[in-house]
Amino acid sequence: MKALRQFLTPQTTVGKNILIVDDTPANLQLLTVMLKSQGYQVRSALNGAMALLACNHQIPDLVLLDVVMPEMSGYQVCEKLKNSSLTATIPVIFISALGQTTEKIKGFEAGGADYITKPFQAEEVLVRVKYQLLLQDMQEQLQRQNLLLEHQNSLLQKEIDRRKRTEIALAQANYRFRQLASKDGLTGLANRREFDQYLEQEWEKSIQNKREISLILCDVDQFKNYNDTYGHPAGDGCLAQIAEAISRAVKRPQDLVARYGGEEFVLVLPNTSVDGAVQVVKDIQKEVRSKQISHRTSAVDQYITLSLGICTMLATPQRSSIDLLSAADQALYQAKQSGRNRYYINDGSLSNGRF
Repeated sequence: MKALRQFLTPQTTVGKNILIVDDTPANLQLLTVMLKSQGYQVRSALNGAMALLACNHQIPDLVLLDVVMPEMSGYQVCEKLKNSSLTATIPVIFISALGQTTEKIKGFEAGGADYITKPFQAEEVLVRVKYQLLLQDMQEQLQRQNLLLEHQNSLLQKEIDRRKRTEIALAQANYRFRQLASKDGLTGLANRREFDQYLEQEWEKSIQNKREISLILCDVDQFKNYNDTYGHPAGDGCLAQIAEAISRAVKRPQDLVARYGGEEFVLVLPNTSVDGAVQVVKDIQKEVRSKQISHRTSAVDQYITLSLGICTMLATPQRSSIDLLSAADQALYQAKQSGRNRYYINDGSLSNGRF
């Protein structure tokens, strides 16, 4: 109520534009003088047609509308105003000598905001006018606030969408970074860092599950001679082809193929017996032979060949992944010392070489 009283002051209504519609000039004159004394801008119309033209020419803030007029009643004028998008929100106060309840109902059904019966009291008219203008101002303020909220919500949603896009882009960039950090640039295989992490991870899993794990080390035979003969760009291409051949020989998603360094490759085969590891080695040899990468200065074969070392261990807390890697490295050394282009299995004693 305090806020209402604050708004119902002359200052809040000064300059408001009011249209008076009445076919009696004396009524027009009386209402005009009364409203102008309160600071309102006042226009007048003697009939409904003039009223509609006046509203379309300049939309008033409020209409005081007589009911009984020739050719077009006040109810009809109000309905036309409410049916137009330009004038639908103008508050209409009926002023009429028809004081029956049924007439008042007709006025509200036509879209009127209030109904004053003649003869009227000046104070009542002024208060009702101010009240309707207050409501109109509050509605307009609410609409502005809603528009502002919609705008702010739109900006907020755009900011949320922008942050989501940024998060997605950042996640993609992080993924690419992790890929770059874990992949060998030349072959696309896992790099040494990724291999070290994966081997340790699978070794711990093998301990928990009490399963065997196999490791295969591969070395390209006489690769220095290949580089000296064909050049380093050709050497890079040769390593890429070998990486592809090794990858084709590995069938399970849990098996990791990595570039161990230089011309060396390594495979981690979780839950794999020695026989399973040997089969993978034979598949690797087959895939590499199918490439038929010429190596005319090799003392081993006219094509590129590999030496391979195999070790299979039952993972236990008393051993470590370093033991597995060291044993496979010893097997690879034995295969190279035994003439290359072959594999060797280390069972812990290096006594069961296979050629």
